[in-house]
Amino acid sequence: MNSQSLLSNPIPTPNKTELVVDRIMDYLQNSDVRPGSSVPKETELAASLGVSRTIVREALSHLKLLGLIESRKKRGMILSEPKMVPALGKVLLPKLLEQKTRREVFELRLMLEVGIADALFDRVSNEDLKALAQIIKGEQALMEQEKTNVVMKKLIAIDTNFHAYLYEITGNTILQSLQEVFLPTIEHVIKHQFDIDPMSYGQVSHQRLLDVLKSGTAEDFRLEMREHLSVHFDQLFHTNEKSN
Repeated sequence: MNSQSLLSNPIPTPNKTELVVDRIMDYLQNSDVRPGSSVPKETELAASLGVSRTIVREALSHLKLLGLIESRKKRGMILSEPKMVPALGKVLLPKLLEQKTRREVFELRLMLEVGIADALFDRVSNEDLKALAQIIKGEQALMEQEKTNVVMKKLIAIDTNFHAYLYEITGNTILQSLQEVFLPTIEHVIKHQFDIDPMSYGQVSHQRLLDVLKSGTAEDFRLEMREHLSVHFDQLFHTNEKSN
């Protein structure tokens, strides 16, 4: 079946919007269009697929949500490079996910944290090391204060910033986006599924991780990060979760 015929067969009655989405996706996959190419007009799609413009409009709205198409003045709708992670972020709502799914997101986060060592050592700069040191300096100042709710929230924010900066050092924008998308689910799991202090870590501190990043090896960092996250690994693989 050639790409043009994908848009020339009438759509059967059930689930028309979903079927139109699938047909347009097949067309995009099998034709020679590229980001920036014009998308056929609503009237053309409606006529080719044998559906109403309302159905076509709903399907195109779905593709816009996925980041596959966008509207441009004087050009109409054009194909855009898929923004897969932001699209995932729009639907990854912790309270709507099953407990098993939230757990798997948390598990993936641990795998990523341990697995970024090689990229860190390949791309870290002196400026990055200084920035991490500043984050730790703020953390250490707060650690000397009474652990009020306000102080604890600040510590959690600093912890998030430290790990987010590690992702930033990798230079991998998809990885950075995933960290941002996963964060609400990770926080939900820690608070509602695992009975642990959100600031609980193993024997390895942020300062120790920075020291290894300065003078150790990627393998050293992997081992130290694994120990840093040992409380979370233990909760994930060796204890029962709260059902929430």
